[in-house]
Amino acid sequence: MDENLPERIRNIFNILVEQYLVNGQPVGSKTLSLQLAENVSSATIRNNLSTLERMGLLYAPHTSAGRLPTPQGLKLFVEGILQTGKINSHDQEKLEEACTIHGLSFQQSINQAMKSLSGLAQCASLISLPSNEQIMKYIELLKLDNGKILAIMVNQQGVVENFILENIDIQQYQLTELSNYLNAKMMGKKFSEIAQTLSRDMADNQSQLHNMGDILVAKGLAEWVNKQEKQNLLIFHNHNAYIADDDSVHETLNTIKKLFAAIDQQEKLIKLCNELNSAENVQVYIGAHNDYFQHAGLSAVLKSFQQNDNQIIGTIGVIGPSRMNYARVIPVVDFTAKLMERMMK
Repeated sequence: MDENLPERIRNIFNILVEQYLVNGQPVGSKTLSLQLAENVSSATIRNNLSTLERMGLLYAPHTSAGRLPTPQGLKLFVEGILQTGKINSHDQEKLEEACTIHGLSFQQSINQAMKSLSGLAQCASLISLPSNEQIMKYIELLKLDNGKILAIMVNQQGVVENFILENIDIQQYQLTELSNYLNAKMMGKKFSEIAQTLSRDMADNQSQLHNMGDILVAKGLAEWVNKQEKQNLLIFHNHNAYIADDDSVHETLNTIKKLFAAIDQQEKLIKLCNELNSAENVQVYIGAHNDYFQHAGLSAVLKSFQQNDNQIIGTIGVIGPSRMNYARVIPVVDFTAKLMERMMK
């Protein structure tokens, strides 16, 4: 906000937006006068509100109603929080407790982090992990009935991927030998490198892929890895038990569910997450003010996180009503991203 504006006008603006975020209703001069530290007449407050309205920060939904923040006004309010917001000790303890439970796999730890993030923010949480950056740790091949093979692939973070290969005539001892060979060849490689290694070995007469069964399995693995390389792992969590009993909020949550269910919208969210690769700080996307949501009632708060080599490998955050509690949500998302970096290390 313009620092040349009188402090009283800035205070009125901040109080009005905070009040709106709590109840979603227009805020009038009488309500503001009760919350201002100084004694100011309703007439003076109305004049100050008119000033803020001319600046495009507030609007009146009805002639006799109070004021509401415009998307521009909400964005300005949020920018102030980005500069000053800090996580409170209660939220910090809750997140640390959820993410440091001993004995959990990496995937289980992610689920715990997202559940806590969703609960504290009272929004739907999401995380995006680029699949082609995952590093392979282990593969196991098991023979099933009717020519089917179960392939189990585990990455360095402990995330397990299972998939079925079909119509392959091969014995379990051959699959065990092949598993050992592939583990020796693929351990420590990224998904983006695995398909190239398999394709090269299939074309090499000197490799251990010497029978049709081995080649068919390797081909199936290569096709699956290629498919994964082109995708992002996008996980959502919506902890409804924490959502307040508010009709407008529930309506927004229904919109979010539809948003998550639509494949084209998921692709937009993945693109949005990928664009954060060049951003170090928390990013806030408010309503129809951005290119990713066609719903004016939605906002997203997102933060990228890094691995040991300072390479950004993922994004975590929340999607919820535009009148979410930004003062709480922004620091919570920021701290959760830092916890993800600790887990990666």
